[in-house]
Amino acid sequence: MPHETFTGDAIAPLLRQAREALGPDAQVVRVNRLGNRYTLVVSTEAEAAPAPAPAPASAPDFRATLDSRLRGIPEEPLPARPRGRPLVVALVGPTGAGKTTTAAKLAMSRHAFGGREIGLIGLDTYRVGAVEQLALWAEVARVPMEVAWGPNDTRAALRRFRSCDAVLVDTPGRGPGNAADLDAVRQTLAALRPDETHLVLPVGRIWRVVRQTLRDYRAFGITHLLASKVDECADDWGVFELALAEGLPMRWIADGQAVPDALRPAADRLAGAALRRPRAVTEVA
Repeated sequence: MPHETFTGDAIAPLLRQAREALGPDAQVVRVNRLGNRYTLVVSTEAEAAPAPAPAPASAPDFRATLDSRLRGIPEEPLPARPRGRPLVVALVGPTGAGKTTTAAKLAMSRHAFGGREIGLIGLDTYRVGAVEQLALWAEVARVPMEVAWGPNDTRAALRRFRSCDAVLVDTPGRGPGNAADLDAVRQTLAALRPDETHLVLPVGRIWRVVRQTLRDYRAFGITHLLASKVDECADDWGVFELALAEGLPMRWIADGQAVPDALRPAADRLAGAALRRPRAVTEVA
């Protein structure tokens, strides 16, 4: 399918340029970033999902072991919309985890909510430019967005999104030393009563820090793990082991800056990691 590409220093003018050139129906297929330069790949037609790649060949005994290990990672399909309201999915995590970009990837990716009507709620009113960044991604993804400054705002935003199938909530990042700020985020999040709370965990950091971060965010009632910055992880087999050790379901991982391409089903990536480390699979089986 033919695409048009637009390159520049900022997304907003590129988006205007694309829609002026291709019309209001132009759809952003993906966004790539290299340094301070952005490239928008745009089409006026819906992009068909590529055919799945064939599974790599492997010995029967290794395949059986791998299947057994993969079943050890709790994974589940996206649940149906609850009756009379949208599915609420909150993203929590430390500063710099990539929550806002991950929210954009989820809103646009066929691997996530493909075909469903999505709304975005931004709670990150602390970080300079965070609301503007999320608003820009909402415009790119063509989804509605609300900003919530506290519990009352979150409830009002949910009422306005009652016709959506799912609502993604972007929360501010805070370190373990900011107890008061973390408590304020927890209270605002509690008002949303999310169906799922995904910890966006940057696994490219030192593993001791990664595990401590996971422990710190248990108080948020996390239900899922979403590994981010997997492309910065020297050995993504560790993500596989972390999922097994913590017993948290993983539905998606993020492994780069491209939107939405750098969001993938967790099971696919973890299976690939295992296939690259057959000895490790049999050692821990």
